[in-house]
Amino acid sequence: MELPGVSQDNLEIALQGHEISIAGIREAFEPENRRAKKLISERYTGLVERHIRLNHKVDRDLATAHLREGLLILYLPKVLR
Repeated sequence: MELPGVSQDNLEIALQGHEISIAGIREAFEPENRRAKKLISERYTGLVERHIRLNHKVDRDLATAHLREGLLILYLPKVLR
């Protein structure tokens, strides 16, 4: 999932049953140079939220998440019977 502008501190991932919920807050970009001026912004700011229904049960002990350079990668292994 692409999450540009969302920091790891502002990201919450929850797994409940067969659904995973991802929520984060995208903060507005402000130039470091106070004399610089932002003319246009192509991304909205505020709450970003997704709910994804999974077809299988996930092994919570092996599940991992990595956020790097605006890209969230989830590894959700199936529960083996």
